Amino acid sequence: MRLPKKYFFDADIRGLHTDSRGFIAENIRDHPRVIRENPRLRKSFRGLFITFEGPEGCGKTTHSKLLFKFLKAKGLKALYTREPGGTVIGEKIREILLDSANKTLGAVSEMLLYMAARERIVGEKISPALRNGSFVICDRFLDSSLAYQGYGGGLDLSLIKRIGELVTKGIKPDITFVLDIDVKEGLKRSGAFKDRIEKRPLAYHERVRKGYLAIAKKEPDRIKVISVRGGIQETQALIRETVKRHLKNFLKRGFSRIDTRMVADIFGDKSA
Repeated sequence: MRLPKKYFFDADIRGLHTDSRGFIAENIRDHPRVIRENPRLRKSFRGLFITFEGPEGCGKTTHSKLLFKFLKAKGLKALYTREPGGTVIGEKIREILLDSANKTLGAVSEMLLYMAARERIVGEKISPALRNGSFVICDRFLDSSLAYQGYGGGLDLSLIKRIGELVTKGIKPDITFVLDIDVKEGLKRSGAFKDRIEKRPLAYHERVRKGYLAIAKKEPDRIKVISVRGGIQETQALIRETVKRHLKNFLKRGFSRIDTRMVADIFGDKSA
């Protein structure tokens, strides 16, 4: 069901706090005079950035696409992208990084290539979409570098974070889903054809998984760990419930009651 137009045209923007995040883009464009005359309010509005992470074969690509399709079907502005890739340059870098023939590619070079692809996707896709008020769903982001090149490959975590802050321009996901799965089971799910990363020893992938759990422990408000044990529908339901709760928390900062009803329509929650 697509959202009724009333949710995009009747919202009372006067009740919004200047620190609200503006995940409902239409509210901004439908009140151009209010936003134009209040630069602080204009800067405070942006879309919602959601990333999916996890070890190989965890199902992050499947679930990120399902959430994207769900939001689009509800009439919301949304962008789907992936790392590495998402841009012309990023896709070329992806080919280099995942090609099993590139056996001499070192840990530092690997990390920097991921960062180069990330800088392009932030500049060309993610940042513009967030400024436009869109939901942005990204298959992997900076946490992947920390987990794979940091915990898995042994590179200094603080170095990765410093370079990451430079290439992301400080943009950080609002919600990150880490889909957790047993490493052996995940590699089994990833199929017979393995790329350069998937071919690494089991011990490497174990370190990556432990790395993700360590990162999640440090940022429990942003990162939600979901154990991949049930079926796809069960896992996707948990993901949508988390997104709903996150949106409701933003509403408490000053969005009008009509926007609360909009969230109820999106997620079928009669208690909102």
